[in-house]
Amino acid sequence: MLAIDLIWGLNYVAGKIGVTHVPPLWFAGLRFLGVILVLWPWLRWQRGQMTWVLAFAACSGALSFGPMFIAFQRADDVSVLAVLTQLSVPFATLLGVIFLRERIGWPRLLGLALSLGGVMFISFDPRVFAYVDAVLLMVVAQLFGAAGTVMVRHMRGISPFVLQAWLGLMGMPAMLGASLALEQGQWTALAQAPWLFWAVLAFSVFLVTLVSHAGTAWLLRHYPVNVVMPLTLLGPLFGVLFGVLLNGDVLSLRFIGGAAITLLGILIIVLRQPEAARPGP
Repeated sequence: MLAIDLIWGLNYVAGKIGVTHVPPLWFAGLRFLGVILVLWPWLRWQRGQMTWVLAFAACSGALSFGPMFIAFQRADDVSVLAVLTQLSVPFATLLGVIFLRERIGWPRLLGLALSLGGVMFISFDPRVFAYVDAVLLMVVAQLFGAAGTVMVRHMRGISPFVLQAWLGLMGMPAMLGASLALEQGQWTALAQAPWLFWAVLAFSVFLVTLVSHAGTAWLLRHYPVNVVMPLTLLGPLFGVLFGVLLNGDVLSLRFIGGAAITLLGILIIVLRQPEAARPGP
């Protein structure tokens, strides 16, 4: 889990580097292209479950990654975005209550209030307010990502590699097509991209997709959810650390306080996760 969290922490900086060299939607499309090329052998039809698989691929793919990479381009600090990615947890909880009729007690209500309140506290930091559009885009991205999580709860016996393969197949044409329609200079930027760009793209495809996603799924199958999920909170903490060390992020007291409140709320939510929300076999 520590290795997975280190990968996630570096992934925030990698995303920022990627979108500084090529347009964000183009970068997302290239990432999906790499995923489908690697995971093509796992692209299998899931009889009786394809509605949920395709819905997951749409929500967790283009609808989530598109706004997220645009947010990376527009934000100055990746530390803020690293904390905001954790909003998928309270959003998934809310969607589970609305659509799956899961019960939510006062501890998780407190966690929801703390996580959302912490984000609001961060958003009014004068430095963050300068790129509030990036904050809103990341919130939208995590809402769609949370919807994808709810879709996964309807599936049984599907490999994480299969899900990632379908995500890549649907996300690639959507992102590349949107980039060609809305962005400019893709081919020139790609031709001029340095080795660092190709390194972060490979990192995003191989380590994030193949190690982090699959590794987390393997851990959830072998260890209790309330043991594994709290450890995932180290990911955004590493993201903040690498943002400061590698991206030159500036941490204000308001950001530190808001991030602490947000992560405390998310910790409460994952510790009080109900049985209905836990992954199936």
